[in-house]
Amino acid sequence: MEVLGCTLVSVVQHVIGEERGLKFLEIWGPEITHWLYWWGIPAAQILFALFIVDTWQYFLHRLMHTNKYLYRKIHSVHHKLYVPYAFGALYNHPVEGFLLDSLGAVIAESIAHLTMRQTIFVFAFSTCKTVDDHCGYNLPFDPFQMISGNNADYHDIHHQ
Repeated sequence: MEVLGCTLVSVVQHVIGEERGLKFLEIWGPEITHWLYWWGIPAAQILFALFIVDTWQYFLHRLMHTNKYLYRKIHSVHHKLYVPYAFGALYNHPVEGFLLDSLGAVIAESIAHLTMRQTIFVFAFSTCKTVDDHCGYNLPFDPFQMISGNNADYHDIHHQ
């Protein structure tokens, strides 16, 4: 909190000036620091971790489709599901499961410096998104499909 408070003071003073910054921080400083510590920074860490997971999975998935050996020996197991369904979302070769899902999430957790609770949220969110992508339904009120264009419709076509 102390480091965050000092950083906030220097940023505010740099942006709005030293005198105005001190007046502003006298009134709002503790509330802003509290919000940043408990909500702002954790939310940014989670979003950054989700970005890392998504980027990791995108490029590894793409590699598994462009490299004939990797596709034939590893990724083709997942594509045996010609019509995806929710329970088959994580149906894949163990090597793919480790590389794409587990290792990507561990890397994201390490780089983003997530707490245990944040890590649980990222793992749960990623798993729910994967299941949602493979469920076969594109419902207009589905929050996962509002976030990303990579949805059940796209996945059905991809598996075919």
